[in-house]
Amino acid sequence: MNDIEKKLEALKAEFLGKLEALRKEAEAQKKQEEPKPWKPERGEKYFTIENRFDVVQYTYCEDDIDESNIQFGNCFRTKERAEQVADKMRLLLRLEQLHDMLCPDYVPDWNNDGELKFCLAHHCDDDCWFVDYFNVTQYPTVYFDTEENAQKAAEILNKEMRESK
Repeated sequence: MNDIEKKLEALKAEFLGKLEALRKEAEAQKKQEEPKPWKPERGEKYFTIENRFDVVQYTYCEDDIDESNIQFGNCFRTKERAEQVADKMRLLLRLEQLHDMLCPDYVPDWNNDGELKFCLAHHCDDDCWFVDYFNVTQYPTVYFDTEENAQKAAEILNKEMRESK
């Protein structure tokens, strides 16, 4: 192999190496892209949760109502999924109502690590509510000022569950 052929081979190897590095970089960027919320295609059906927590079917036509539903996360592929979310919303409102009944002025101080913040959790095996607590970890839920008030709220929810069966 003469000098020119050697140089060509070296350039080819360098080029292929750079090409592979760019391919890997492009793959890494694809993985880093944030997932986007599902959005129906024009004419496709979707489900929303209305103000009384009724699940309603719409057909996407790119109007202001459709765009508002999508913007606020109120756009679901299936009726079943919309119903699951509506149930969670009802529960959150009931928890907020119990909070306002038992400790209306309480706002957790997340800057105070020493203060326990009491909330409720649902035990799936026993199908009951119980008191849980945190001092530095905040979850999107309702917090109560004392363990006693949280326990009262759990008792109310457990009674309501028993009565609804």
